[in-house]
Amino acid sequence: MAMKKTNAEQLNLFGASLPPIRIDKPIRLIELFGGIGSQAKALERLGVDFERWRLVEWAIPSIKAYAAIHDGWRGDDGSADCMGKDELVAFTAGVSQNYNEPISDERRARIGTKALREIASAMKACKDLVPDVSRVHPKDLGIEKEGAREHAYIMSYSFPCQDLSGAGNRAGMEKGSGTRSGLLWEVERILLELERERERPDVLIMENVPQVCQKENFSAWNAWLSSLESMGYRNYPAIVSALDHGIPQRRRRCFMVSTLGEFGYSFPKKRKLDKGLSDFLEPDPPAKYDLSERFLKCMLYEAPEVRAHQFANMFKCTVFDDISPTLATRADRSAGMAFPLRVKIKDATLKGYLEAMEGDGIVVRTRKGGRGTVAKGSSPTICATGLIATLQKHRIRKLTPLECMRLMGFGDEDEEAMRAIGMSDAAITHCAGDSIVVDVLVDIFNEMIFKKGIRQ
Repeated sequence: MAMKKTNAEQLNLFGASLPPIRIDKPIRLIELFGGIGSQAKALERLGVDFERWRLVEWAIPSIKAYAAIHDGWRGDDGSADCMGKDELVAFTAGVSQNYNEPISDERRARIGTKALREIASAMKACKDLVPDVSRVHPKDLGIEKEGAREHAYIMSYSFPCQDLSGAGNRAGMEKGSGTRSGLLWEVERILLELERERERPDVLIMENVPQVCQKENFSAWNAWLSSLESMGYRNYPAIVSALDHGIPQRRRRCFMVSTLGEFGYSFPKKRKLDKGLSDFLEPDPPAKYDLSERFLKCMLYEAPEVRAHQFANMFKCTVFDDISPTLATRADRSAGMAFPLRVKIKDATLKGYLEAMEGDGIVVRTRKGGRGTVAKGSSPTICATGLIATLQKHRIRKLTPLECMRLMGFGDEDEEAMRAIGMSDAAITHCAGDSIVVDVLVDIFNEMIFKKGIRQ
């Protein structure tokens, strides 16, 4: 079942003939590849009875951010003081500094005891006791036996997308490939072990880039669906855009809800978008977020006689004259006011440019060539390594980390918590881009709760 050019409404037809799943028990949430906890944040916003039961996350920045956001962790809290160096090395097995590979035992042994103790205390705070998914077994998850449970278990798995997305190397996710996206099959192993123990989760929720279910990964995707079906799950996939769930970000992702047993699931209806990118922006962020001359030179469609440094100077002004084809603004000098800034962004098309105005989002190109991207009144997809800009008050500037977090559905207090543990701009932006839009998850969860929560 390839899902290219299909929408949520069509895919929801799969569950129309079955009774819809309704969770009426306290929820225990298990987050594999949990990031900074979008799933937990969504259930928290719904106000439902749930507990963060287990987290599996290997990236040290994400582990610390999760602990700071959800547990109030603000650095070494003393919980690992009784652990010696060898015990700390063993406890932190599987953690990663670069999001690509775990730190080896030898390298962790060379890390100072203080740094290891801080990592361990963050792991303890957020219940990330087995950060390496390849080492997770049923005993680590503590799921009650099927049939007489007091809780409903929801397991999410947002496995790495680097080998699937257009920004990655498209190495795929075939079983045995050894790719980062191939870690999906560790989820299969865990579920097969849980099936043998009669401890399968009640609901599975997958999230990844749309390419996961499209032509280039057709074989692996079908194999994954078949495997889940053999374990007793009904699968309901859909491509969902954040634009349809209250967030002005052009972020399309494939979600799949898998229900244990003969239950249906219908994805939530689209909501009208009543806010634009401008509603999520800080009023006047520091000048350090202004784009440099190098970036302006790469991205602006300029007349040959106009040099990049002239653009940099222009954007520091508050009133503009007619200036070249690149800056099409007019100033009413008598009133001392300027019309909204309008710029032309290079694009590899016959026309040669796309037009952007204040409140539009722009993908910043760091090299010559390539297609420009302008999102009208919204943000392009925020990604872990990408750079998004906007036009505001006659400035062309990067989105701030706070704005990126807002566009992922997190609150200002969450970004403040990350700042409080010393996270840099780059680290916060990376964590945001590596996350899931909370508002989308709120709506997805809300369709399976017996007593629906209230969106906040």
